[in-house]
Amino acid sequence: MAQQARAELQDLIDLPNETLGVEYKSWLDLNQPGARADLARHIAAMANHGGGVIIFGIADVFNSRPPNPFPDLPYNRDTIAGILKKYLEPSFQCDVF
Repeated sequence: MAQQARAELQDLIDLPNETLGVEYKSWLDLNQPGARADLARHIAAMANHGGGVIIFGIADVFNSRPPNPFPDLPYNRDTIAGILKKYLEPSFQCDVF
């Protein structure tokens, strides 16, 4: 990840502020079809807006950053691409950091 992108991501984590292009989510159990469909819905909304960022691990109250209760679940490009392929058509690429 480029240094500038890393700094921007760190700013979003340090100073959370939800907007149309930035959304914060608690950890999701991506083994559950409902959670996967919910994530696909949020990604589709971001794409329809013109792009954006979803940050996991920060609760809606912003001051709560619980540890990931699903440490064995990969929050990676392959997992997210599989969700997009299953729930959204046409599928598209999503960066995962």
